[in-house]
Amino acid sequence: MKKLVVLLGVASLLVAGGAAAQIDPDLDMFGFYFDEGATIFCTDATIGTQVPVYLCITNPSDVGAPPTNYTVSGWECSFETTLPANVFILSQTMRGDQPTNFSSTPNDYIVGLGTPFTWAPVVVVLDVLVGLFGPGEVNFTLHPAENSSFDPPAPGYASGDDANILIPCGYSAGGEVVCAVINGDCNVTASEDQTWGAVKTLYK
Repeated sequence: MKKLVVLLGVASLLVAGGAAAQIDPDLDMFGFYFDEGATIFCTDATIGTQVPVYLCITNPSDVGAPPTNYTVSGWECSFETTLPANVFILSQTMRGDQPTNFSSTPNDYIVGLGTPFTWAPVVVVLDVLVGLFGPGEVNFTLHPAENSSFDPPAPGYASGDDANILIPCGYSAGGEVVCAVINGDCNVTASEDQTWGAVKTLYK
């Protein structure tokens, strides 16, 4: 439980496709999206294009204290992708001030920040760039970090004002199932008239 807290202390020393009507209304959710507003989680793209994907924490419950309103001082999760032939992850770029990943496992993140993020309804923590050089469906699935700080294991973040406060998060798709799709059937997506709650019940 204290692993992320310890690593954050070290970090401080190192100092378009389907869309929902709005962002996931639940507090403290992790999800992959195709826009920085966290509304598009299914999209189509042509061969030869590059698709930016954003890992977001939506509606963080830790709003921080004024005047800084710091909300996230570190975060952790892992993800997997299904990549057809000739489709590649071209880059993964952590956001924030002096982000440091203390995991050496691919697609696994236990991240400390020099300065916490300021509160916003959507906090983008990671940019992933996908290169489509062949046909096929690309899926993203979220998991807890390999050595999770949470019990039970979960994605989550550390409070912006007190890194000793660890906040477990939920999954935008309702569980450890596909949460974002490129060139797929969009089973994880909602129409403009559906709610996120209705989508999540499909996976419970």
